[in-house]
Amino acid sequence: MFLVIFLGACTYWDCRYRKIPILLLAAGIVLGTGIWMTREGLGWRTLLNVIPGVLLSLTAWLLPGQIGMGDGWMIAAAGAAYGWKESILLLEGGLLLMFPAAFFFVMIKRKKDHTLPFAPFMLGGYICQMLFF
Repeated sequence: MFLVIFLGACTYWDCRYRKIPILLLAAGIVLGTGIWMTREGLGWRTLLNVIPGVLLSLTAWLLPGQIGMGDGWMIAAAGAAYGWKESILLLEGGLLLMFPAAFFFVMIKRKKDHTLPFAPFMLGGYICQMLFF
C-alpha cells in the first residue's frame, strides 16, 4: 500500500509540474527504509536495496534531459521498502508501459521538446504487477 500511495503522489507532481519534490522523495526513502527494517532488520542489504535507484539517478545526471533524477529516487524508495529485485521489476514494468505511449507520440509526430512523465507508468506497472503476479 505504501508504494501505491507514494507513486500516486509522485505521479501527481510529475504530471502536473514535471518535477517531484525532494522532500517527497526523501520521505519515501526514509519510510521505505523503515518498512524494510521492520521486516528484515538493518544490515548491508538495506544499502544494497537503493543501488538500482542510485544508478538510475547517476544515469540521469550523466544524460540530462533523457530521464529525470526524481525517477531514480522513486526507484530508490521502492527498493528501500521492498528490495532491489522488486525495484528493478518496477522499473521494467514502467518501461514496458511507457514504450507504447512513446511510440504513439513519435508516430503522431509530437514535438520533440515534450517529455513524458515516468511516474504514472511506474504506478501502472506496479498495479499490473500486483494484479497479475
